[in-house]
Amino acid sequence: MQKALIGLYMKYAYQFTDAAPDSVYDLMTDEDYAKFERLAEILSPGDAVEELAGHEQD
Repeated sequence: MQKALIGLYMKYAYQFTDAAPDSVYDLMTDEDYAKFERLAEILSPGDAVEELAGHEQD
């Protein structure tokens, strides 16, 4: 699951050279973001939702 989470993140991260990592979430499709969020929740219950909450507010 960790490899899947990192792979999904890196799918978009390569597009940013100078942006903060939080910007990657804005590039994700709704489907990829939902998958990322599910994986993050499984790997780190509770903490993942708080860290990713900023994407939903954008």
